[in-house]
Amino acid sequence: MDRSERLEPLLVRIERAAELTAISRAKAYQLVASGEWPSLRIGRSRRIPLVGLRSWLERRTADDGRGD
Repeated sequence: MDRSERLEPLLVRIERAAELTAISRAKAYQLVASGEWPSLRIGRSRRIPLVGLRSWLERRTADDGRGD
């Protein structure tokens, strides 16, 4: 792999997912607790798969664009 290539993490902490989506940490934890954000437990830690976070954002963007 070329050194100039950057690997994107597959999983992020809830706090990082909140930063990436520009929402509060508390709201991020609510989204995880409600099951709206996909997450998985690794030991005692909870992580958010970036692919799932992107999928959630795409669905939300599409929903908001319908004018409901």
